[in-house]
Amino acid sequence: NIFHSARENEISTRSLYFKLQQPFRKTKSGQNTISYLGSGECNKLPSFMKKLTNVNPFQHKLKDYYLE
Repeated sequence: NIFHSARENEISTRSLYFKLQQPFRKTKSGQNTISYLGSGECNKLPSFMKKLTNVNPFQHKLKDYYLE
């Protein structure tokens, strides 16, 4: 499971459960990688989109979310 609590010592809640842990990147070039930027963008998505289990509905909702 790629979703896990972003903070180890906090009480587990649904909002924390659906967050990707952003990898530590020391340099600016490291902060421009897909693993760093992608996890940050994924964390910004509404939780209902993260709960979708099929790719097709997710793609449509993602398109609507970014183009509105």
